[in-house]
Amino acid sequence: MQEKDSILPENKIIEAANKVFLKYGVDGATMQQIADEAEMSRTSLHYYFRNKAHILDKVLETVKGKIIPTMARVIDADLTVLQKIELFINDYIDLILKNPMIPSFVFYDMQRNPGWIIDLLKSENLHIEKFINQMKKEISEGKLNECRIEDLGANLIGMCVFPMLSKPIFLEFAFDKNNGAFYNFMSSRKKEIAKVIENWLKPK
Repeated sequence: MQEKDSILPENKIIEAANKVFLKYGVDGATMQQIADEAEMSRTSLHYYFRNKAHILDKVLETVKGKIIPTMARVIDADLTVLQKIELFINDYIDLILKNPMIPSFVFYDMQRNPGWIIDLLKSENLHIEKFINQMKKEISEGKLNECRIEDLGANLIGMCVFPMLSKPIFLEFAFDKNNGAFYNFMSSRKKEIAKVIENWLKPK
């Protein structure tokens, strides 16, 4: 692993911005705070990024670059729908534990530019219809209970993402401000979420 001082300045700034945005929120963060976190002068920061919006765009590019491969791996896997759902849960929770800025940045940018996620998914040609058709087929064959794709999406994203968005509340009232305990909680949710979805979708 590279030492901090050997990281390229742009990447060092992005890492610093991630921490500052998470701590203060995008609107509350300042260029000076990002410069301080990156251990450089504000003048040096402006040499690489002219303003906070420019940094945010780069951060979001990084976020998008992590989300798409995760989704593509799930959709293209030679697995049943329930197996794909379990794979998505495992991959996505691992992803947001390693990159905790993802949920908050995605939701922030959806407020700023609601169409970006739709444009992104279309541009990446993720073959989401392939998963939808597989789900319809397994329902028609009696392998899955009848359900709407929008309900599945809402349940999956809600159960995976909400605890991360509510992390300060969980830390304060459930885990005595222990980040390690919260991490273990999120890791254990992989099986819990998969169990809930399977009980809902799998015919008795």
